[in-house]
Amino acid sequence: MLRLLHSSQPVAWGIVPLTAAVLFVLGGLGVHGGSMMAHAPWGAGLAVVVSARWIHTAHLASGMRTRPNLFPSWAWVLVATPMVWATPASWWWGMALLWLSVGQGLRLHMGEARPDAHFWSGLAAGSAPIVAPELALWCPVLGGVLFAWRPPKPGEALMWMAGALTPWWLLLGFSWWRTGSVGWVGAPWTQGVDSPGMAAWALLPLAMVGWGLRQQSLARATARQRVTRKWTQWPGLIGLAAGALMLSTGWSAASGMAMALTGLAMWVTWTLGWCCPPRWKGTTWVPWLALVLSAGAALGPMWPGV
Repeated sequence: MLRLLHSSQPVAWGIVPLTAAVLFVLGGLGVHGGSMMAHAPWGAGLAVVVSARWIHTAHLASGMRTRPNLFPSWAWVLVATPMVWATPASWWWGMALLWLSVGQGLRLHMGEARPDAHFWSGLAAGSAPIVAPELALWCPVLGGVLFAWRPPKPGEALMWMAGALTPWWLLLGFSWWRTGSVGWVGAPWTQGVDSPGMAAWALLPLAMVGWGLRQQSLARATARQRVTRKWTQWPGLIGLAAGALMLSTGWSAASGMAMALTGLAMWVTWTLGWCCPPRWKGTTWVPWLALVLSAGAALGPMWPGV
C-alpha cells in the first residue's frame, strides 16, 4: 500500500475513492445495519471525495515536498469518512470550499504579487460559512495563518477581504436565501450531530506522532518547503484547539463540535504521512494500522456501549 500511496501514476489515485467507499459502507453497517441504504448520506460522502481530489491537486502544485504523494488526500478520507454518518452533510461541503481556499494559498510564493490568488482564497473561505454556519471560525483562522506566514501587500489583503465578503454580498441580494443557510435543501442536509464516538479520535495518536516528526524534518527542508508547510501545519491545529476551547467553555456547542472534528480531520491530513519515515522498519505497517483504526472507528457504533 505504501508503494501505491507514494506512486505518481494517475491510476494510483483510485486507492483514495476506493478507501472512501469501503469506509462509507462500514460506517453504514455500524450506524444503520441492514437499513443503511435508506439513510445513506451520499452527499456527504461525495463531498469528502471531492475534497480529497482538491487536496491532492493542491499538494502536487505546492512544492511542499520534492515528490508529492497521495498521503494527504488518503489521510483525509481515513479520518473524515467515518464521521459522515453522524454529522451534517453541510459540514463536509463547507470543508470542500475551505480546501479550495487552502489550495489557492499553496499557489503563493514569497515575494510574488498574487492578488488574484488572494481573492479566490478569500472567496472560498467566505463561502464556507454560508453552506455551514458552524464553520464560520475557519474563515478568520485561514486568513490569519495565511497572512502570518506570507505577509500580504495592501492590494493582496484588500483582495482577500473582497473575496471573503463577495458571497455575503450576493447572499443579501437573493431573498430566497434569507430564510437560512441554504435551508431549502432539506432536513438531511442539516441533520443534528450524534456522538461520533471513537470515529473522530481514532487517528489522533498517529497525528501527534506525525506532527513531532514533521517538526524535525523542517531542518532539512528548502526555504520554499518551510514556508509552505506553515500554511498546512497550523490551521488544523488551531481549528482543533478552538473547537476544544468552545466545547470546554460551553460556548456554541454545535460550532465547537464542528471546529473540533473538522480541525482534527485537517490536522491528520497533513501529519499522517510523516509517520512513515524512510528506512524505518515499521514504515510499511503504518498505512495498514491507520486503515484498521479508521475501519474500527467506522464500525464503532456496532460495539456495545459505543
